[in-house]
Amino acid sequence: MVKEEKQENRGSVEFQVFSFTNKIRRLASHLELHKKDFSSERGLRRLLGKRGGFTQFH
Repeated sequence: MVKEEKQENRGSVEFQVFSFTNKIRRLASHLELHKKDFSSERGLRRLLGKRGGFTQFH
């Protein structure tokens, strides 16, 4: 029953924003060490845009 509740919550806006925020934090700390990792920087910008879309409309 707990697994069912967790799976239901994964689609919620709050969970998506929380998930994007965690990924953004991990990528930001990675980029502090690896300043020339441009593919990760691109991924970070993509995640920032997605999170911004969620927070703007919900």
